[in-house]
Amino acid sequence: MIKSLLYFRKINIAIAAGVAVATAILTGALLVGSSVRLSLQDISLNRLGKIDYALQAGRSFRADLARELAKDEAFAGEFADVAPVIIFQGTVH
Repeated sequence: MIKSLLYFRKINIAIAAGVAVATAILTGALLVGSSVRLSLQDISLNRLGKIDYALQAGRSFRADLARELAKDEAFAGEFADVAPVIIFQGTVH
């Protein structure tokens, strides 16, 4: 076995170097991916501002619902403000 390792040492060194480079690339990609994901999450949360809750329905509802909720004493005691919003879901390629 030692004779075989010594005879094919150049190939073995090339394979070990390839494995080391591939491992470094994959590790770097995972670290960069996590960093990008956390950065995007922080940007999204900063853009949301002071939003605590969102009411999402399968269909549209009246904008007056926001005003009606704001007038409710129990709601006003828990929340500082309410705003109607239209959100569209989609992706960008």
